[in-house]
Amino acid sequence: MVYLEKSVLIRVLLLCMLVSLTPLIGPVKHASAATTVYVAPQENNDYLINPGKGWIVYSNFANANSAVWEKASVAYSRFNWKDIHVGDNTFNWTPIDNLYNAAVAKGKTFAFGVMPVQVNSSTSYTSMPQWVIDAGAQFYYASGAPNTKVPVWNDPVFIGKMGQFVTALKDRYNGDPNIEFIDARTFGNWGEWHLGGLGGTDPGNTVKRQYIDQWSGFDQTHIIVPISGGTGMNSGGYGYYARDTYGFGAREDSSDYSPRWQQVLPFYNIGPAVAEWSFPYEKLKLGQGWTGEIWYDGMIPGQINGSKYSYQPLGEWNGTDANTFLAEKGNLVDEWQNKMGYWFKMTEAAYPDDLGNGTAGSITFKMRNDGVAPIYMKGNTAVVKLALLDSSNQVLATETLSGVNPFDWKPGQTVTNVAYFSFPYDANATKLALGVFSKASRTEPDIKLGIDNGTANHWYVMSDMPIAASPTPTPTPTPTPTPTPVVPANGQVLWLKADSITGLNSGDNVSAFADSSGNANHAVQNTSAKQPKYYANVVNGKAAVRFDGTDDYMSMGSPASLNLQNDATIVTVAKSQGTAVRGIYGRGEALRISSSDTAARLWVRNTSHTVQTVSGTVYSGTWNALGGTYSHSDGKLNFYKNGSLAGTGYLGGQIRNISPDDQPNTIGAYMAWHTGDQKYIDSFFQGDIAEVIIYNRVLTANERQDVFAYLSAKYGL
Repeated sequence: MVYLEKSVLIRVLLLCMLVSLTPLIGPVKHASAATTVYVAPQENNDYLINPGKGWIVYSNFANANSAVWEKASVAYSRFNWKDIHVGDNTFNWTPIDNLYNAAVAKGKTFAFGVMPVQVNSSTSYTSMPQWVIDAGAQFYYASGAPNTKVPVWNDPVFIGKMGQFVTALKDRYNGDPNIEFIDARTFGNWGEWHLGGLGGTDPGNTVKRQYIDQWSGFDQTHIIVPISGGTGMNSGGYGYYARDTYGFGAREDSSDYSPRWQQVLPFYNIGPAVAEWSFPYEKLKLGQGWTGEIWYDGMIPGQINGSKYSYQPLGEWNGTDANTFLAEKGNLVDEWQNKMGYWFKMTEAAYPDDLGNGTAGSITFKMRNDGVAPIYMKGNTAVVKLALLDSSNQVLATETLSGVNPFDWKPGQTVTNVAYFSFPYDANATKLALGVFSKASRTEPDIKLGIDNGTANHWYVMSDMPIAASPTPTPTPTPTPTPTPVVPANGQVLWLKADSITGLNSGDNVSAFADSSGNANHAVQNTSAKQPKYYANVVNGKAAVRFDGTDDYMSMGSPASLNLQNDATIVTVAKSQGTAVRGIYGRGEALRISSSDTAARLWVRNTSHTVQTVSGTVYSGTWNALGGTYSHSDGKLNFYKNGSLAGTGYLGGQIRNISPDDQPNTIGAYMAWHTGDQKYIDSFFQGDIAEVIIYNRVLTANERQDVFAYLSAKYGL
C-alpha cells in the first residue's frame, strides 16, 4: 500500500471538488478573451407613440372614432374654475376625473387647463366663482358679455383663492404618470393671458409673475404657459419669467397662422411647445377662422419646423373634427407623428461578446434625432439601460448607463455615447439589448426607437441586429510633436484668468480681476460684502474665483469693446454648485452664459427684443468649458460643452444694443428686468469660475478647437 503525505492528500481532494463543481458554475470567459461585435441597426418609419410628444384629441372624446384614438398620443380638455373650485378649500374633481378616466381607458395620457372666466359671445360665457366674490374679491362685468363677472386681476382676494386652487391641483395631480401636462390658465379670457372680450385693466408684470410663481410646486409635471401671439414675450414679461425661472413650456394659440409659426421658438431646449389651431379644420378649409387663411397642407410642416413643436392638435374641439382631419389628411398625420418632438434612431453600436460573465465591459453606440426638438422629461429624468436577455428575450438583468442622457440627443445630430457596464454571471444569457426610459424607476422601456429588432416590451436586441464590418485598422503614423494650442488674439475683447491673479492667499476677497486681453476691461467689485473669494489649486492645480450665489459678482462696466452687436464668441470655464441656472457671464438682457449643477445655457436677445436660448446638460460637481457663438448674418447660435456642439438655435438680427452703464457686463451674475420695469443685478452664480474669454467675432472651427484644447489641457477637462 502506498501512503500519501497529508498535505498532498488535501491538494488532491480540493482538486477533485473543483472538477466536480465545474458543471454547476459553467465556463467563465475572461475579459481579455472578449471580442468586439459591431452592429448596424436597420432604420424604419413605423408610426411610434412616445411619451412627451404627439397628436392631441381635443374634448368631446366620445365623438372621436377608433382610428383617431389609434393615432393619438394625448387627450386634452378645459374646465371652468367655478365648476371645480366650488367653495373655500372645497373642490369637485369629478369633471376632470371623468375625462381623465376616459383618456386612460383609451390608453392615452391626459392634459387639461382650468379657465378663470370665458366669454365666447354675449350669450355664451362663464363667470368667476360666486363664492370668491362673496369672500370679498372685486369684479367687473365683461365688455363682450355684460352679465359675465370678471375678477379684478390684481385683487388680493382673487389672487389668494386662485393660489389655493393651484396648490390643490398640485397636491392632486403633480407627478401623476397619466397627466401629460397642465396649462397655467390663471389670467384672461379662456385663461389665454389676454383681455380680449373681457375689457378691464391689465395688472402688469408684477402680478403676472405672482401668477406664475403659484405654479412653482409642480416639480414632476410639465406646466404649459399660453403666450397667444407673443403675449408675455417682452422684457420682464411672464412668458420669459416662466421659462427662465421654472423651465415651463409654452402653448401658442392660432399656431396655424403663418405669422405665428415661430412664436414659441424661444422655449426651444427649455420646455415643450404645444400648438393650438385658431379654428377647427373644417372651418379652416373654408377660411372661416379669425385669420382669414384657408387651410393648406404646408401649415403643418410650417408650424412644426418653425416652433419645434412637440404636440399638435388632431382636429379641434368637437371630436368629429378629428375624424374628418384624419380621413382627409391621414398622410400628414402619419408623416409628422414621428417628426414632431423627438425621433430617436440608433445608427451604430459596438459591444463585447462576453455577455453576463461577471466582467466589466463597455458599449459604444450612436443615436440620431430625426425629430425637431429634444426630449423634454420634467426633471430631465430620461435614462438608457442595457439588459441581458435569454434566448426567448426574457430579461435576466438590467443596468443603467451612467453619463448617457437622452436630452443630449439634439435634433439633426448624431451623438456618440460610451458607457461602461458589468453584469453578474448568468449561464442563460445569450443576448444584449438596449432600452430608453422616460424615468429610471420604470421596469420596462417606454421610448420607442425608429429601428428594427424591438421586442414587445421595447427593448432593442443588439445581438439580433445585422453585423457590421469592424473598422479597418489604420497603420500607426509616425508620432509628430503636437503643437501647443494657441488662443487667438484677433478680436479678443476680454480674457479673465484666475491663475493670473497675484498677491492673494486662498480665501481672500477679490476686488479686481485683471483683463489679459489688452483692452483693460478689468472686472471689479468695490463693495467688500459682494466680493468673491480667491482659491489656489482648485482645478488641475489652477486657481479659481468662488462666488457665493447670494450677492457676489464683478462688473466690467459697459465699454464700447464689450458692446457686441453683430457677432460674438464666449468661452468660460466654471463649476456650478447651485441647483438654479445662474449667470457665469452676462451683458444684461442681451448676452449671457449661465449654468446650474445640471444644466447650462446660452442666451441672446436681438434688437427686436426676441430671445433665443440654447441649453446643454452638465453633471453635478464637474468642471466644464462652456462656450457659445452668435452670427447675426445667419442668425445661428451654437452652444458648446468641452469643445463638442451641445445645441443650435436660430434668432436673426443684431444683438441688442446696451447703452453705456445701462446693463453692465458682469461675471457671477447678470442684470435683468424685474417687476415694475426695474432692473438690477441678480441670478447670482454659486460656484467657481476659472476663465472667461470673449471675442467680437465668430471663431473659425480651427480657432474654436484651439481654444477648447488649450482649456482642456490647462484644466484637465
